[in-house]
Amino acid sequence: MKKQHLIYSVLIFILSLTALNAQTAATSTVQIKDLVLIPDVVLNQTDTAHYNSKLMFKLFPASDVNTIYIQLGSTLNSSNIVNTLANVTHQGSSDNVVYNGPTYPISRYTVNIPFQILRSQLTNPTYLTVFIQDASGNFSTKLNYSFNP
Repeated sequence: MKKQHLIYSVLIFILSLTALNAQTAATSTVQIKDLVLIPDVVLNQTDTAHYNSKLMFKLFPASDVNTIYIQLGSTLNSSNIVNTLANVTHQGSSDNVVYNGPTYPISRYTVNIPFQILRSQLTNPTYLTVFIQDASGNFSTKLNYSFNP
């Protein structure tokens, strides 16, 4: 009986340590907010296969950001349509986003990058999720945006 009680005590101790670790997991101090996806309206557009838009959001301080994660899915927080990332570079007082090759400046804490998706991949509704990883390896909270293409 004492042996069984000791085993239960050890298990409870291990479970309480696990719960304590889960509560103290580090999250990034970078603030990320105001996510929006703005459709690009082009008159006489010949490319009807793609959904062209601008992806915009704010982050502060940009100097602490290493990676931006961009996910698109058919359900909230999923990435079954698009799962990509953008790197943030820091040169002096300038912060830039490198996304799909080109470099885009972060101006007044605002990231503004073109975002193109095949229309055939979109669902109704479609969910966009954006979050960052900072220089310490910590992740921000996730921003979500749903839209009907």
